[in-house]
Amino acid sequence: MSIRVEAITQRNFDDLPGFRLHPYSCKYCVYWESTGDLHDRVERTEAEKMKREWFRKVFSGFGNSGLLLYLDDVVIGYTQFAPARLFPRLKEYAAPISLSNSVFLACLYLPRRELRGRGLGKLLLDSVTKNLKSRNYYTLATLAKKQEESSELGPVGFYLKQGFKVEMQKANYSMMLKEI
Repeated sequence: MSIRVEAITQRNFDDLPGFRLHPYSCKYCVYWESTGDLHDRVERTEAEKMKREWFRKVFSGFGNSGLLLYLDDVVIGYTQFAPARLFPRLKEYAAPISLSNSVFLACLYLPRRELRGRGLGKLLLDSVTKNLKSRNYYTLATLAKKQEESSELGPVGFYLKQGFKVEMQKANYSMMLKEI
């Protein structure tokens, strides 16, 4: 068994998980990159094009903004991150002021339930923090669901174990922050 983490590029973009029907696959989800109900209304082909364009645009100004986790050449994990200002949807969450200087972790997800709890999410998160530290970013923020284990946002408990602190609490989610 070989495990590796790769930066998302135009070359491996097609490896983004496509485990569910549109718009919920990572490859077609443009939730954070859009506002309103656009992500629900956009067709699969257009959503993929929007996602690919977002990665291309962000790469030119920020650098790498996503990682894929492979197990024996099969993608088993996905993460997406960038400066908070590059995710228009965050405005709807009334994020705290401190988030404006943070890198936002929009997604950290292991689609296969049987692979969770084995340290793979930690490996992926550690890869994100190492990537950001090498580029002189030191604050990582994310939203976490209070109950949903299978959410693309991840459960609050996971982030607390990884050294995140609760910055803001709402009914269904918490804004989490970590100094890295």
